[in-house]
Amino acid sequence: MGICIGVSETGIPITGSNSIGDPSVSAEKSTYTIWRRIVNNLPLLLKSKGTKRSVQALLSCYGIPQSLITINEYGGPRLDRAPLYEKLNFDYALDLINNTAGTVTVNYTSSINTTEIRFRTDDVIKTPTLASTMNLFTIGSNTVTLDYSSGTKGKMQINGTSSADIELFDGGYLTTMLRTTPDELATQDDLSLTTQNGFSLSTQDGVLELVTKKSKYGKIIAAVSASASGSFDFTGSLTLGGTTGGSRLSGQLQELRFWSSNLQDNAFNNHVKAPAAYDGNTDAYNELIFRLPLTQKINHSTTSSLSGVEPNPSGITAQFASWTNDTPYDSIEETYYYDGISLGAGTFDDNKIRLESNELVGSLDVRTRAERSQFDKAPLDSAKLGIYFSPQTMIDEDIIAQLGFQSLDDFIGDPGSLNKNAYPDLIQKAQDYWKKYSQKNDMNSYIRIFTLFDLSFFKQLDQLLPARANKLTGLLVQPNILERSKDSILPTINNFNESYTTTITETIVTASADHVLYEGQLLAADIITLSGNDDNQLQSFLTSSDASSYNGTTYEYISLIQSGSDYLAITTQDNIPLTTENNLELQTQDILDQPLYIKSFTPAFASEGVLPVIESASLSEFQQVLYDTPGNIATQNNIFLQTQDGFSLIEQGVGTLVAAQVQDYLPTGINNLFYNGSQMTSPDFNISSTQTVDGGPVVEFNLTNPNQLIYTNNPGAQGSFVIN
Repeated sequence: MGICIGVSETGIPITGSNSIGDPSVSAEKSTYTIWRRIVNNLPLLLKSKGTKRSVQALLSCYGIPQSLITINEYGGPRLDRAPLYEKLNFDYALDLINNTAGTVTVNYTSSINTTEIRFRTDDVIKTPTLASTMNLFTIGSNTVTLDYSSGTKGKMQINGTSSADIELFDGGYLTTMLRTTPDELATQDDLSLTTQNGFSLSTQDGVLELVTKKSKYGKIIAAVSASASGSFDFTGSLTLGGTTGGSRLSGQLQELRFWSSNLQDNAFNNHVKAPAAYDGNTDAYNELIFRLPLTQKINHSTTSSLSGVEPNPSGITAQFASWTNDTPYDSIEETYYYDGISLGAGTFDDNKIRLESNELVGSLDVRTRAERSQFDKAPLDSAKLGIYFSPQTMIDEDIIAQLGFQSLDDFIGDPGSLNKNAYPDLIQKAQDYWKKYSQKNDMNSYIRIFTLFDLSFFKQLDQLLPARANKLTGLLVQPNILERSKDSILPTINNFNESYTTTITETIVTASADHVLYEGQLLAADIITLSGNDDNQLQSFLTSSDASSYNGTTYEYISLIQSGSDYLAITTQDNIPLTTENNLELQTQDILDQPLYIKSFTPAFASEGVLPVIESASLSEFQQVLYDTPGNIATQNNIFLQTQDGFSLIEQGVGTLVAAQVQDYLPTGINNLFYNGSQMTSPDFNISSTQTVDGGPVVEFNLTNPNQLIYTNNPGAQGSFVIN
């Protein structure tokens, strides 16, 4: 890493054991050393100016690890594949080349369905004395070995069953997994047996499948497989560095893992391209039983046992014994290519420089383009460029490593969350990830690392970046991938369905009352005048010498006539009433000897509420409906024809257009547009009309001579008009 640059938190230059590389030096000498490096590397910096390579060269001049600074480009079209996240990695690997002795033993008590490990052998060209058969690992009664074929090729073997040839002895890394493939149960007629839920029934003792793949620049370039009978024991052990079935491995190892699930190819391919990825079929938290990275430089003379770093700790440990060197690790630098997370509108996928397919859409011509590229209709590439130090970078990379390819559109696109202040599905996904943390990350300690370096790096960086780039540099504190702020758009209307209960205590209530009935008589001798008056409200009033007896009482006119009258009708002996020529009854004016009761009634108009009845609606002035007037079908003798059920036969009839019963509410202008039409008229072109707004012509045009130029010299104007 070069020399130490920077000071401690108190401003004192870092000295003594804290120095890196060279002995402790002053800040002045450190700055001088940095400038000398920049001057010595000016040709490279200038030639690669504006590219990622120039930024990495400047980082080397300042002694800053490239993995500490994030370089992100944004934009580019969305490709029909998982987004790609590149990460330059500086790691270690367990070295079995320079350590000729030493084993790793992992004892487990768990249901295992997949074992995974990353390995490489020594280059056979550089070391032609490699053994022809080497033990990769042994788990229970199952042994995986590497068999040399020819050149740099070899075969993977499981329990004596070999795969096809693959580039195995060229010194490159490969990833292999041993997984179970249970046999399905069937009847004698080869019919599969299933549960009520539709799941196939399988035997416990199935087939072990060994799958090995190799990648380069984020692509799978080789894959082989082999199968053999076998299974994993519930209680057993795995050994690395053993000699069962062959010689001890001469190579390096990384990323030993146990899975409770039968790991599928999609997740395994991501592990091959990015060894630090540990996504499972659905959820690594529940599927990954044990993970031993073997990527840290550890002294096993003091640390003989290592626990796994799986998201959900299982308590399984690895035992290191009898190693040649106390720290049996070798450094390695490589680039990982993760299947990234789709970030909705944003993306980590840098595809501005890309190969696009195209097609001819016309004949080739020197003046007209006849080719159409694949992403011609894609949005323009973003000019945003980020080169920053962010504590969220490590969190984002671990999220990508655990979740694998995920589309955030599925968690933020629910229309039901439109008026909410958060994304419930995204929060649930984030909680599923964060549940593996037992304590918070110390962001301040991470940021303090940044203060140890010379911050003039970012001033020099501005001179290397393109002028049109929207630069995002320095210390960046930002939300992680699973954090997305949101605000509601519309006020929320909530529906409440509330019910209340109570208990009514039974109480016996005693009540008493008197019903008093009064009767009265009106003597005929006391009535002086009895008159009736019909005022269209069917009311009449009694008058008497004693006003206090009848004031305020309303009587029906008809009731008065029927209940008590001073007049008697004149009839014949046969009780036939006598009438006048005008059909008026003849009556006497004799006063009755016996008094009559006058009955009081509440008028009908005062006792019953009657609403008006609308028998037909208003008629429209514009809209009409077709009214059909069918007629009965009859014979020539006008006898109507009927069905057996007694229904008359009718003819279709002739339709008649009648005004629709619809109220017109449209303004006059709209009515004109819909029904009457809208126009402006004028006798001819360039002739004024009274129907236009300004009183001018409806259509107006001017005739000009393109070869004539008219110049008017305004009074008081200065200058001369000259045409050359």
